[in-house]
Amino acid sequence: MSLRREREIEYLSAVKALEAFSVIAKAEHSDTLADFFRSRDLSVTVVDNVIGGDEPQNDIQVQKTIEFTDFNQLLNDWKVDYAADEG
Repeated sequence: MSLRREREIEYLSAVKALEAFSVIAKAEHSDTLADFFRSRDLSVTVVDNVIGGDEPQNDIQVQKTIEFTDFNQLLNDWKVDYAADEG
């Protein structure tokens, strides 16, 4: 496991919003994370550039078709896979 890659994504956390579950992710991580959720048959919408600046961040919104604990576990699974990949 790459400690550098693990630290790179430690900021990611699941949010239980009113309309959907959400993860705010840097643009460099949002596409692969959104694709991961889609590969689990979840309906995903990505809102680009919700936080601008030097490191723009996107809002990955996932419809509430699973429990929040399961959504959070999927995010943690992706983090483990990402950190394990040497890139």
